[in-house]
Amino acid sequence: MTDNTVEVGAAGTLEWTIEAEDCIRRGDYDIFSTPRMVAVIEWAAIQGLAPYLAEDQESVGTRVDVAHLAASLLGQKVTVEWKITAASGRRVSFEVAVADEQEAIGRAEHDRFIVDIPVLEKRLQNKRSSLS
Repeated sequence: MTDNTVEVGAAGTLEWTIEAEDCIRRGDYDIFSTPRMVAVIEWAAIQGLAPYLAEDQESVGTRVDVAHLAASLLGQKVTVEWKITAASGRRVSFEVAVADEQEAIGRAEHDRFIVDIPVLEKRLQNKRSSLS
């Protein structure tokens, strides 16, 4: 990691406009799907953790516990508010709240692990080689 120790309590916001690829069709409506909500939650956490990483590091998701509370429609804007709640070594935990313009639509607890890119790439290369 860089000299920047991950700051518990750090928080931020990500805004997202729901597009067609974010949706699932239900009757006459295109609604924000749970898998895409999880992806946006992860993206917000990735961005929140980025300032604490060295150039040769990245973070990987290790756990997402999500509640999808309400439907949002294609074209709506959602706001994802994240907060770092714990940091121990390379493990970082987040609380995340997701809302559209009208109501809360989701909440999550999310954990990420900081990895060294060269080490990860070597492991993936070894795994790929074993598939041949």
